[in-house]
Amino acid sequence: MVSRFLNDPDDGLVEIGIAAAEAGDLERALKPSERITEPVYRARVLIAAGRTTAGSRDPARTPRLARQACDAIDEVPYLHRRVALSADTADFLLRAGQEDRAHAVLIGATNMARRGQVPRAHTLVKLAVAAHRSGHRADAARLVHRAEQAADASVDYARVRDRAAVAEGLHHTGHPTEADELLRRVIHESRTLANRAEHAAGLKRVAEAFGRIGKPARAAELVQEIRELVGTAESPSRRCWDTYAAAGALLVAGAAATGDVTRAAALLEEISAPVPREAASPAVVRALSRVGARATARTLADALTSPDHRGKALAAIAQTLGPCPQERLVLVEALCCVPHAVLTPKGGRFMRDGSVAKTSRVGHYPRHDYTKGRSALRSLTGSRWVRNGGVVGGSPTLFDHARTLRDRYGPGPWPGFGDPLPDASPNSARLVFVGGGEDALLRRAPDGNGVVPPTGVELADHLEHLLSAPTSGIGGDEVRGLHDLLATCSPIEVADELSSEVRHRGLPSDGLRGLGRQLARHGTHRAPVKIGLVLLGLGGDIRDRDLLHLLGTLDELTLYAAVALHRSQPDGDLQVHVLAQRVAGWGRIQAVRTLRDTTDPGIRAWLLREGFRNSIMGEYLAHLAATTGDLHGALSHPYVDTPLLDGAGGILAAMADGQGGPAPGLADYPPAVPVLLRYADLVQARTPTIAMLSDLISITMFFRHPPQELPWTAADIACLTARYEGLLHEPRWHALVLDHLADPRRPDFHLALRPADVLHLCPTAQLLARLETEPSLLDPTWVHALRNSDRSHTAHIFDLAARRLATTPSPERDHALVLFAHLLRRHPGHGWPLLRSALTSSTPEARRTASATLAGWPADTLPQEAADLLRTTRTPQPDNPRKAHP
Repeated sequence: MVSRFLNDPDDGLVEIGIAAAEAGDLERALKPSERITEPVYRARVLIAAGRTTAGSRDPARTPRLARQACDAIDEVPYLHRRVALSADTADFLLRAGQEDRAHAVLIGATNMARRGQVPRAHTLVKLAVAAHRSGHRADAARLVHRAEQAADASVDYARVRDRAAVAEGLHHTGHPTEADELLRRVIHESRTLANRAEHAAGLKRVAEAFGRIGKPARAAELVQEIRELVGTAESPSRRCWDTYAAAGALLVAGAAATGDVTRAAALLEEISAPVPREAASPAVVRALSRVGARATARTLADALTSPDHRGKALAAIAQTLGPCPQERLVLVEALCCVPHAVLTPKGGRFMRDGSVAKTSRVGHYPRHDYTKGRSALRSLTGSRWVRNGGVVGGSPTLFDHARTLRDRYGPGPWPGFGDPLPDASPNSARLVFVGGGEDALLRRAPDGNGVVPPTGVELADHLEHLLSAPTSGIGGDEVRGLHDLLATCSPIEVADELSSEVRHRGLPSDGLRGLGRQLARHGTHRAPVKIGLVLLGLGGDIRDRDLLHLLGTLDELTLYAAVALHRSQPDGDLQVHVLAQRVAGWGRIQAVRTLRDTTDPGIRAWLLREGFRNSIMGEYLAHLAATTGDLHGALSHPYVDTPLLDGAGGILAAMADGQGGPAPGLADYPPAVPVLLRYADLVQARTPTIAMLSDLISITMFFRHPPQELPWTAADIACLTARYEGLLHEPRWHALVLDHLADPRRPDFHLALRPADVLHLCPTAQLLARLETEPSLLDPTWVHALRNSDRSHTAHIFDLAARRLATTPSPERDHALVLFAHLLRRHPGHGWPLLRSALTSSTPEARRTASATLAGWPADTLPQEAADLLRTTRTPQPDNPRKAHP
């Protein structure tokens, strides 16, 4: 297979896979995807194949391709890429009529976007369009609004790019008028950009937006404006790149018109520099193929000298061939014959002389290691299942794993939610969730090696057969067989059906308890242990309390342990409450949901003060805490203690932030108006804190952008808006924020950054003092400092960042290089050491971002060594070469 980017062998396989998929050859598409080691590339091929199956060629394969795509997506190290690829996965599921699966993927992607400190506007727009197509209009509107907020937070060209993306989102979610108005404003903003390169790039981006929303005439006007810029360019290099921008915009403006494509091809002849000319050629080839000019397209493709661009061009031709297997095969095979490095099955490279050399896998993301940084946990007792006469793999039981964690860290919560469990496979391609996440978000069967998993009824039949054995008891072989059978099932799918069947058949409690304890104590796979907990809920008693608490402290098992405690213990609510305090992630969410109907006053008070907080997302439990805990009644008392006031603020802020998300929000909380009025009165009378201010900001932003479905009177909305705006403008908050930022070494320094922005403060001195302490390069202070400082401080900030980079380990270093390479786009001439490090990084994303940044800098700002370094970074040497994988 072709090695397209000289330092990136997987990229050639991507072109082959996507070309074959879009041409309808699924087998040829999926075959190279099996050899792609980089998850972002593998996901792209699988998504292309999914779109093909969704088009009715093979709809039965769509869910399986979606699962494989999700597996690959979860290994992608960059959050914004995972979100964008998830949106593409949801899109092809919707095309195939798989609305439930698509919605589950969308929820997961939305949650990922919420976790990102700076969610990207175009990523949020992708999610919004997918949500709109799935019929979730409120979710789509909420996501578009968040994209607008992200775009407003950008500056210069980034603002133009992001607002153009928002305009596309508005058009595709049913707001064409608003989209046109926004694009008009973006055009004006593009023309005011001081940087010449950003001016042309901004107009190109708006032209692309017009082309994609079906207005090629407007796009063509902008193409002409870009062409006029070419004549006034101050350097040959700038003229080349402006012409490149015009050609790209023209293709989008008239991708279906032969004349437009021909004019774009003619523009290429005006580009004297080979790099931009060859970079633009594949897009022209693709457009020529789509309008039927395949001979011209093939001639242009064959004229390309760069193997990566020639491969792209040939793949573009293959995508348009339709049902023509022989000709498609010739073109796809042509990709494999490019006279450059070709991968061997063992991961080496065929050299031009026919010999084979090992490749060091230059330029690839490191495989995502979910266990890195965690100390290895070993069994204390060594109890294991014995199958077929031998010890199973040396893996400890989950029970031993939990005991080890308890002895090391106490009753809980435990580091990393108790992950990784002993049955985890670090090198597996399967999607990996944090403890309890898979059962909370998805319903999907585990890998069963081709074995059809049993249903709840079939499991009940098996249990009934075992429990009807002679009084001598159930033998070890029978229990081991049950364990192996359960390892093939999805507990979340069968638990309810199994419980119903067991109760209906009246199976003996003692037998159920005995089987449940054996599975829970000796299981080496999570699925049998989960079913063991289900059986303890059906047949257990007070003797099983400690076992359920111990295993339930593993977030992966909390749901099953909480239900078992609630069913089997005489004081079920209290025992679930004890368990909920020992977990912090999905385990906390599942345990608290089990307490939805509690009437215990102590538990209800705890829900309002601490119980709703979790490390996943506060929105999941905020509404439940407000209703079950009776927030309205609690705030009605004359005296409200500080923990209750803090909890009330957290609950109201979470419901405000989460409106339209995966859980009910403020609009879904009936007593919201009186509770908000009471909370405002309490805040005004209390000593201010940063946490209180953050909650107040979230609530105020809710009223600045209220949802359409808000079921309150106009008078109530106006009253609350005025009340919270007045609170937020009190001068005491300014002093609070500045006092918080006065200590640059405090670990919670970052908590005051957003309040400082909202209050329009400019704490430049405090931010610079923070940077002098050399915080992590991913600390949000760097972004805020660059945004709030003037040009006189810019060079100093980048010097501090370069100094910090020297002591930053991977993978933080890789993420930091991508971040700063992007930030440097708005600061031409500054931060060259950082940009140089990014250009020579072993991470493709860093190199590409840095190259794009350098290309956008004016010629008079380029350092002397930049041109030479750009030529040498086509085959960079990694800092830590890794072995090739077959």
